[in-house]
Amino acid sequence: MPPTTLQQGMFDDIAVAKYPASRKKGTPGYTVGTAIRDLQSALQGLGYDGLGAPDGDFGAKTAQAVKDFQADVLTGRRYRAGTIVTVPTRFAGPVTGVCDAATLHEVEAWSANGWSRPRVPAPFLFPLAKRPAESYHDGERRFGAARDNGARTHAGCDLYAPVGTEVRAVKDGTVVLGPYDFYRGTVAVEVNHGDFIIRYGEMQRKTAPGISQGVRVRQGQTIGYVGQLEGMSMSMLHFEMYAGTASGPLTNAANPPYMRRSDLLDPTARLDGASMTA
Repeated sequence: MPPTTLQQGMFDDIAVAKYPASRKKGTPGYTVGTAIRDLQSALQGLGYDGLGAPDGDFGAKTAQAVKDFQADVLTGRRYRAGTIVTVPTRFAGPVTGVCDAATLHEVEAWSANGWSRPRVPAPFLFPLAKRPAESYHDGERRFGAARDNGARTHAGCDLYAPVGTEVRAVKDGTVVLGPYDFYRGTVAVEVNHGDFIIRYGEMQRKTAPGISQGVRVRQGQTIGYVGQLEGMSMSMLHFEMYAGTASGPLTNAANPPYMRRSDLLDPTARLDGASMTA
């Protein structure tokens, strides 16, 4: 059985193999088995980076990762599949970087529940590597522009770009639907980014490798390519944004004037403030 407390200066069988001259069974700090390596692997799986390859040696980097984990546990906030989860905890601290029995219990609970480290939200990334020359504030490109002689209202922003331009995920997220047929020979992909949903529309049928329903995507990852509208000399990314507070298909012909789900948002301000680099 591993000891109830793991702390800086300890090492186990993996470290013994790495440092045979100084790490021998029976010496101070030695712990039987692979408890420290297993802890390091678990912390990495929970999103605590910077540890390097698990080596069974409880050094300063491992102590810092444990300390960061303890601090995060005390907030009660963690992530599951990109969504913030707030749960009660029995861990009462202190935040020391020493992995006692209570800390190890929390590590095991996070792993079992599919939780991961709460991260500072990344800035909203512009979905194209270059801003369009034609403003999405103007004309038919803007959110709220009249469509079909006023029969409906434009539900997104059109970002003009050459055919084949890479379309990037604006934040980490999960593909919830797509690619599927969208408009005039193009396709759309819907991604849940945690605190909002984006429909990336009017992309080429040739989608980026691996993009399918249920796949996790990272901010800046290519999810598709700007498409050409059949019968029109236009190529663009049609960009729609939703709060994620409603359910059902994003397109809803029974909900004028946008013909979209009730949690539709105007993405203009977010696009204006978006970073161009991840």
